[in-house]
This record gives sequence, C-alpha cells and structure tokens, in this order.
Amino acid sequence: MTGRWNEVVTSEGIQRLGGDDFDEMILKLVLTESKLLHELDPTTRDLLLEECTARKEAVGPNTRRFLVDLSAADRPPFSCPMEDVYAACAPLVDKTVVVLTSVLRDSARHGGQVEWSEIAGIYTVGGAGGFPLVGRMLRKSFGEKRVKRSPHPFAATAIGLAAFLDKEAGYALSERFSRHFGVFREAHGGEDVVFDPILPKDLFLPAGGEPPLLVTRNYRAVHNIGHFRFVECSRLTDGRPDGDVTPYDPVFFPFDPDLHDEDDLRHRPVGRREFGPDVEECYTLTPSGAVEVIITTRPAGLTRTFRLARHVPASL
Repeated sequence: MTGRWNEVVTSEGIQRLGGDDFDEMILKLVLTESKLLHELDPTTRDLLLEECTARKEAVGPNTRRFLVDLSAADRPPFSCPMEDVYAACAPLVDKTVVVLTSVLRDSARHGGQVEWSEIAGIYTVGGAGGFPLVGRMLRKSFGEKRVKRSPHPFAATAIGLAAFLDKEAGYALSERFSRHFGVFREAHGGEDVVFDPILPKDLFLPAGGEPPLLVTRNYRAVHNIGHFRFVECSRLTDGRPDGDVTPYDPVFFPFDPDLHDEDDLRHRPVGRREFGPDVEECYTLTPSGAVEVIITTRPAGLTRTFRLARHVPASL
C-alpha cells in the first residue's frame, strides 16, 4: 500500500474454514462433556449452536470460564475453563498459521522474500478475529507487536468493495487471481489423467476498463462427448491439484454432431471415436475473477458458452 495505490503481492486461503467452524468445535466440546453428543434432535442442536456462538462472541481476554445455557436440552448449565475451549479450537488456528507462514515466507510465487521490515502488521478481521485465542496464537508465531485487530473488523469487506467501486476516489487497485484453475484431461491414449493448469495462481487480473484476459486450447477431439472436470486449488504439487481443492460444476459438450440437439448429456455414455472434430476452448478471465469458456468445434461450427461456477453439494 503506497498512498492510494493498493497491490496484492500474493494471497492464500482456506475456503472451508471460518467462524462457523469454531462454533461447531465449541458445540462438540459442550455436547461431549455433557453426554449429549448423540441425544439431540436437529432443532435442539441448532438452538445450542446459537447459544455457543453467542457465548463465544462474548468471550474477552479476561474471561476465565465458559458458561453455556443448556435449558433447551433440559439440562443444567455447562461450565468449563476457557483453556478447554481454546484447546478444542487451537487446531483450527494452527491451519491458519501454516497458511499465513507460507504467505509471508514462501518467496517462490512473488519473486523474492517479503522482508519483515516491509510489513506494517498482521491485521485480523471478521468475527473469529476477535476470539482471544486467534490473537494469542498469531502473536506467539509472528511477534507481539506485529498482530493488530482491525479498527473495522466487520466492515473490512465493505470498505474494500467501496474503494473498488468508487472510481472518483482516486484509489488504484491491482489484484491477482488467488487460486490455480484448470481441468483434468486424458493423456497417453487414455491410460493416464493429467491436470492442465489453465490459469495460474497470482496471475494479474485485468483492471477495470481493460479487456479480459484470454487463454486458448486447441486439439483434436477423440470422444463423442467432452466431459470437463474443472477444479481450483491453493497449490500444485508435482503438477497435481493439492491443498484446498474445490471442484466446479462439470461441463458436457457434444463433439459428435448427432448429439448436438441433446438437452442433457450427463447420462449419455462417453466413448472414443476415430475421427473427431477440431476443438478450440477460449477461456475468459474477467476483472471480477470470474471464468467463462467458449467451446467451438470445426468444421461443424458448434459454439457454446459456459459460465463456470464452483460446485455446491446438495443439502442432505
């Protein structure tokens, strides 16, 4: 950050880890110690989860005991030392410390080690950032004076969005793609599967007003149907997705002209064919970080556009 110029140097994250995970960990501790772990109906469990969340958010640096009202389960109040709650939640903070360490000390992605003298501080934001254990473990790992609580912990996202949208305020932002994005493909005549990293992590996003970034792939199709399995991940290990891996909704495309009018290809068998069409995949990365792909076959000339979205599992 230099004046009103803001640039993302590198980024890292754990998409499936947040404040709700702390609430669930505390609830599990309470239910286990109260012998209620397998005795609650869903409604009562939700009420106790809300109670644990409220009690967690009320914890301060000087809180010594954790008290939970169990009247919803017809039980007396639960009480335990705060250190028991901290011990239950510590593995979650450990994961964050590991990720933060890679951001600060892994020089491979941004061309040189980030010197501590260049770091103004480590700011915590969001609800879980106010949980005393988080600050305690961060200070233990990165130094007492480095870790600070943001003056606007619950408004950090809104402030950033306002700065991004207010074009007259004079703020200039340079952002990067925060994940690796790619697709699995067959290799060696179908004997192997490889990962094609279409968009690498830390790729600069196009600024507002700039044309979107385009990446193309061209090949000869060898199947009747293209079944594209896209994923994003926090890192690559030996060319394979690793770390925090998130699948996208699958994409199906009819390479066989006889299937062009089919509305649903998900249940059609995928087979190899000797003479497939030439295929072009054109990926577009927008300033917002969204990814679209236009798939075109030649000489048939079939073109379809897909807005790629992360897969959301169906609720049980």
